[in-house]
Amino acid sequence: MTGPAWSYILFRGLFTEYAENAWTRFFKPKTTVIIFAAVCILIETLQYFKVYDSTFDLWDLLAYASLLFPVYVIDSLLLSQNR
Repeated sequence: MTGPAWSYILFRGLFTEYAENAWTRFFKPKTTVIIFAAVCILIETLQYFKVYDSTFDLWDLLAYASLLFPVYVIDSLLLSQNR
């Protein structure tokens, strides 16, 4: 549940002082949340089709979203206030 949200924080560099570079110019809040949401959906889809040995649980998507999207909203709000 915390994996996608923590990865979002790491990719966006929210754990440290903001730096303007190629990485942060590419990983804007919207781009980052779309990438991580797509990866979560892909992982659950692979589990559904039994591509690898795991347990499919549709509720996992809700669990991922319950932290990923609030982090995205907070990040977007903070970014818009700092402009």
